[in-house]
Amino acid sequence: MLNSAKCTEVEATLFPGRDLITLTQDGFSFQADKQSAQALMQLQTQAEREHLTLRVCSAYRSVARQYEIFSAKYHGLRPVLDKDERPLNLKGMSAQEKIQAITYFSALPGLSRHHLGTDFDVYALNLLPPGQRLELTCREYAPGSYFYPLGQFLKAHSASCGFIQPFCSPSWKGGREPWHLSYQARADALLKGFKLETLLEFYQLFDDELVAPLVAYARTHYRDLLCIS
Repeated sequence: MLNSAKCTEVEATLFPGRDLITLTQDGFSFQADKQSAQALMQLQTQAEREHLTLRVCSAYRSVARQYEIFSAKYHGLRPVLDKDERPLNLKGMSAQEKIQAITYFSALPGLSRHHLGTDFDVYALNLLPPGQRLELTCREYAPGSYFYPLGQFLKAHSASCGFIQPFCSPSWKGGREPWHLSYQARADALLKGFKLETLLEFYQLFDDELVAPLVAYARTHYRDLLCIS
C-alpha cells in the first residue's frame, strides 16, 4: 500500500520553495503557488474587460495523483488520445511505446508543470455552451469554435501578466495546449531546484510494473517534458 505521508514528504523536496495557497472560485477549489495565483487574478481582471469569464479547471496536482492518472492510462483504464485527439489503442505496444504515446498529451508523474503550482488549465465559463462538457482539446480553440475568442485573448494578453504558454512553443514536441498557462518567473525559479534523482527516489515508493519503464523514460526525457531549455 502506498504511504501517502511519505509521498507528501518526498514531493516537498522535489520542488523546494513552493508556496501553495487554496483558492475558491465559483465553487471550485484549487491550490496554487501564491505569486502565481496573484498574477492569475490580474489576468482574470483583464479578461473581464474583454467580456470573458476566465476560470481555472486544473492547477496544482500532486505527484501521487499524477501517478494514479498515468497508471490508469498505461493499464487501459483511461483513454489515451493520438495526435489527432482520437482514442488510441495501446495493445501490442512496448512499455516505452506506451509511455511515449501517453506523454504526447499527459505528463509523466513528477514531470508535470502542474506540480509547481505555477501552472493553470483555464477556460471561459461564459463561452462554454450549455450542456457542453469541457474537453480541453484544440478543437475547442479552432476558428469558429466556442473558445476561439479565448485563445486569441490568451495570445494577446497572457504575457502582460507574466504568463507563457509552454505547450504552444515551437520547441515543444507534444500536443498543443492553448489552455495551459504558466507563470514564468516562479516556474523558472522552482525548476532550478528540481533534481532528477529525487524524482527517481519518489518512484520507488510505488510497487508495480510501471516503475522501471518510468525511470528509464524520465532519465532520457525529463528536460523536454518539463520544458527546461
